[in-house]
Amino acid sequence: MKKWTPSFQSRQWRDGMRVRHVYALPESNTDTELLALVEACRSSMASYPIDLQRDDLLHITIAMDTSVPADQMSQQDTVVFVAALRKELAGIPAFRVMCGPPIANKAGAVLDVFPNDELDGLQGLVWKALLDARGPSAVLYETGRPHASIGYSYDAADSDPLQSTLRAITPRHAAWTVSRVHVLDVAYHHNKLPDGRSAWQMSWERVAEIGLRSRHPENNSAGPVEDSGRSSGASGI
Repeated sequence: MKKWTPSFQSRQWRDGMRVRHVYALPESNTDTELLALVEACRSSMASYPIDLQRDDLLHITIAMDTSVPADQMSQQDTVVFVAALRKELAGIPAFRVMCGPPIANKAGAVLDVFPNDELDGLQGLVWKALLDARGPSAVLYETGRPHASIGYSYDAADSDPLQSTLRAITPRHAAWTVSRVHVLDVAYHHNKLPDGRSAWQMSWERVAEIGLRSRHPENNSAGPVEDSGRSSGASGI
C-alpha cells in the first residue's frame, strides 16, 4: 500500500474543500454484525499506517457531484437536486447488501459489496437526478465496484501480511441495510498525526436524507425523510 490522496476533477483535493456526495450509511440498530466485522478488521490493522474509519464515517459512495465544489453551489441548486433525487427514488424499496470479505489494497482496506444489482440500480437513478439537476459535468466518472473503505493508508507498507491477517477473520461477511440515501458535503483535511506523519481525514456536513420505501407497506405512511441538519467530525486513529 502507499499513501492515499483524495482527488477531485482529476486533481489533488484542496485541503478543507467540500464536495457534494450521495452515500449509503449503515443502520446502527440493524447492522450490528457489520459493525462487529469492521471492529475485527480494525484490530487486524492496528499496527499498519492506516487511518481507521469510525463507525459514524463508514459509507458506500453512490455518487459524487463533480461539477463544482459545494461552496460554489447555491441553496436553490440544493433544492433542485434534492427534488430531482426524491422524484427518481420515489417508490424504490429498501434493500440489503452483503459486505466482505475485507481486502487490503493500495489505499488501505475495504469491504467488498455484493450483490450489485439493486445498488447499481439505485446508483443509476442518483446519476439521472444529478444529470437532470446539475448537467453532464456532475457525472464525470464512475465510482468503480461498490465497496466500503474501512481505513485509508497514510504511508507505504507491505499489504501482503495484512491481507493474510484479514483472511483469518470470521465471519467474513455481514449485511448492510440500505433504507435511505444521504446527501452530504464531504471534506478532507490533511492533518498531522501524533507520530509526526500526516493523513487525509474525512468529515462531512449533512444536507438531506431521502428515505427509500419499506418492503412492508404499513411502514410507509411517514414517507421519505429529509434532514437539513449539519454534522461533521474528522476521522482519527
